[in-house]
Amino acid sequence: MFVCCANPPLYSTSFFFNVGSGAYAIAGSPVGPSGVFNLEGPESLAERLLSLYLLLKVMRGRWAAAAVGASVARSRAGAKENQQAQANQAQEQQAQQQIEAQQKQIEALQQQKQQPQQEDPTQKLKKYADLKQQGIISEEEYQKLKADLLSKI
Repeated sequence: MFVCCANPPLYSTSFFFNVGSGAYAIAGSPVGPSGVFNLEGPESLAERLLSLYLLLKVMRGRWAAAAVGASVARSRAGAKENQQAQANQAQEQQAQQQIEAQQKQIEALQQQKQQPQQEDPTQKLKKYADLKQQGIISEEEYQKLKADLLSKI
């Protein structure tokens, strides 16, 4: 509805209307006693059509501006959503890489546990020789340990 003022004259010199948050006036627009746009009056048909044309022109501009604003808002929201999706994907990839690294560490530790710690055969032979010289083991025990060690090689 297009309204002028509280107590308008029969034919106002200005026409007011509200669109969204803005108020507009078109000079020379006919407004009736109720304050509503009136197409009846002494103005010529050309003046009335011009008033309607100006009204539609202003409204079309407002509609276009609203459409552009909505498009920009959708575009910004889409860009923000894409950024969030990329950030989430990067976090998931990083978490997956950490999981894989931990699994490799676990496998390496399990392999170390499965493989018995073997000393170098020459080190063991020297150790047996030292034990024999100290008198902790006899010559027979030394020869037996030496033969077992050499058979494993």
